[in-house]
Amino acid sequence: MPEAANTVATIKDRSTGLTIFGSLQIAFGALCACFIPLALLPLAPAFRRQIEQTQGAPPDARGIVFGVAFYAMAAIFFVGTGIGAILKRRWIRPILLSVAWIWLVGGVLGAIVGSLILRRILSTALAKSPGLPPGAGWIVGIAVAGLVAIFYVVLPLSLLLFYRSPHVRATLEARDPRPRWTDACPLPVFAMSLYLGLCALATLVAGLFGVFPVFTVLLTGPSAVAIASGLAVLNGYFAWAAYRLRAIGWWGPLIAFTVTTASAAVYFARGDMTEYLAAAGLHGEQSRMLADSGLFGGDLMVVACSAWLAVLVGYLVWVRKYFIAPAARAGA
Repeated sequence: MPEAANTVATIKDRSTGLTIFGSLQIAFGALCACFIPLALLPLAPAFRRQIEQTQGAPPDARGIVFGVAFYAMAAIFFVGTGIGAILKRRWIRPILLSVAWIWLVGGVLGAIVGSLILRRILSTALAKSPGLPPGAGWIVGIAVAGLVAIFYVVLPLSLLLFYRSPHVRATLEARDPRPRWTDACPLPVFAMSLYLGLCALATLVAGLFGVFPVFTVLLTGPSAVAIASGLAVLNGYFAWAAYRLRAIGWWGPLIAFTVTTASAAVYFARGDMTEYLAAAGLHGEQSRMLADSGLFGGDLMVVACSAWLAVLVGYLVWVRKYFIAPAARAGA
């Protein structure tokens, strides 16, 4: 009993911190909302003419829809969780911790790959513009690296360090003692379920573009939409099954991740990138920049896909214990 009393006494109220973080999240959500009009700029007559002159094609409506949807969802997410933090709702902690981990791990891997791509793009751009100052490449590189570090490392790491605190957890549970839907499964599995749900949304976006690579074959039109929609439904089902701690919620993603990641790696390393970029609506300078990046048609994509698959499989192995039947778990 004295030990329990000492433990309770050491818990600090983090209501002020939750209000501060909640306000910052709302501000960040408002910033994301401000990018929605920018995503619509290609529809303005002046910008439309400029894009047609530089790319030789009108703006791709699919890219505009994707940009608007992305910033709208980000704005809703951060404003919603910010309000939840200010109101001290316990459901925000597992959601923000899950998103922060996905954001951080994906951001670090993306930053590593992006740094390799950026170096090649800058070298090509500087070679085509001999009139630029000698230090222009370094200035652009440092600026881009700084932005990447802030948005893909500093922000998710800040959320992770704050919301993982036992003081924050105790404060939320004290202010909101009623169990919520986020308490229905262990936090590591909840993060996995949330990631599968995000995969379902991402696959739907692939269907929106009407382009879907399958190993060395590029599906377009109705067939691409059908495959993407089917995978989206499958990932959505896996997300629900994982949340319910069903066995298929573990081995299903294991098989699906392995097959789809291998398919992407093979296509982007060996497939016809000219056909893919054209089908995805990328023309002119955008297409040339991607071709010069070295990401496609080489081993870099294989390494990136392999690294991400290793992270996913490692995480699945780690959470396997939560999917063991209670009787088997008790006897283990």
